[in-house]
Amino acid sequence: MGIEERFRDCKTVGYDQEGTSLKGNRLINIILLMTLAYSLAIFEGTSLRKKQVEKYVFRR
Repeated sequence: MGIEERFRDCKTVGYDQEGTSLKGNRLINIILLMTLAYSLAIFEGTSLRKKQVEKYVFRR
């Protein structure tokens, strides 16, 4: 289920990768930036879960 959410984030809902129409090096660069942003969000979520404040955080 987590993989499906990741693909949804990349394609249309979050990062709109398909809407960019990028090719070559620009596509690679945007994928790297998306990976960095997604990784930072995962690390932040893990940190919040360890602090046990996840009931105060919600996804829009």
